[in-house]
Amino acid sequence: MLRAVQELLLECLLADDPVRALADALPGAADLSAEERAWLAGLDRDGLAVTALIVKKLRFERLTLASREMQDLFDADPARFMQRYREYTAAVPPTGYFPTQEGELFRGWRDGR
Repeated sequence: MLRAVQELLLECLLADDPVRALADALPGAADLSAEERAWLAGLDRDGLAVTALIVKKLRFERLTLASREMQDLFDADPARFMQRYREYTAAVPPTGYFPTQEGELFRGWRDGR
């Protein structure tokens, strides 16, 4: 089912180690057909890793463009920024396409909404 493939890929792309995440997820992915499982198992690992980096880079850019608070924190204290960024991205799925949407998601998370 296409939805199961998409959900599994998104989960892997957001993981710290997308290649390992895919290898770990495939055996337990009951909603996949044999063809889908074989296709996913055959994905180019470097391509998957680079795609994950691009996905994360785009989210970082959306957030720092939308939130002056996070942009300033990145400039002043990169380690603290990364801690806050990881907390945010772990709690909030990436559902926005534009910086304004990412900013709304961030402010909602920050304000406990």
